[in-house]
Amino acid sequence: MVTPSKRNALAHFQRRSSSYERSWLQPRFLAPAQQAVLELMEHYLLTAPSVVLDVGCGTGRLLRLVHERWPDADVRGIDPTAGMLEVARQLTPSATFETGFVEALPLADAAVDVAMSTFSFHHWSEQGAGLREMTRVLRPGGYCLLADALLPGWLLRLLPRSHFRSSAQVSKLFQQAGLDVLQQQIVVSGRVLITVGRKASAMAGNS
Repeated sequence: MVTPSKRNALAHFQRRSSSYERSWLQPRFLAPAQQAVLELMEHYLLTAPSVVLDVGCGTGRLLRLVHERWPDADVRGIDPTAGMLEVARQLTPSATFETGFVEALPLADAAVDVAMSTFSFHHWSEQGAGLREMTRVLRPGGYCLLADALLPGWLLRLLPRSHFRSSAQVSKLFQQAGLDVLQQQIVVSGRVLITVGRKASAMAGNS
């Protein structure tokens, strides 16, 4: 279901799609956070990933970094905004892009090694359902990396209806979705929280 808030967000990003790559936020905020996500991927992955998914991929910037690091990986992006995907296909020909929402990912079960999302989490209308979907499409032992803006506690208390979450709240949502939280890291001068989770391996699940 496309709620009014989600419809407003879609319209906002549709308008910004052609200029998104040139935004002042890219070098000061988004790029360093995405670089930190990539470094965490490198830390946890013991072998090169076969399939990497970016949910809320925007113009495909993070997928380009993944392709540079693992050129043989099948990199895929999903975003609900047509304008963003149009730019992404032009700038990131190495990736496959599809239109979709995180709450209903157009992928089969256990289809990807790494599922990641940067700066779209606070736009998800059903965050628990979205994380369960990311867990569903992960292969056993696969990794989920989520980065989003981290607001100070006093501001979170002033915005009780916002979808920004504290580190403890994100950790709880990960666990409820079936992900073991491996690490939470605060980057970009305390403004971004990255959470790394792992789906249980088949052996662990059967024990």
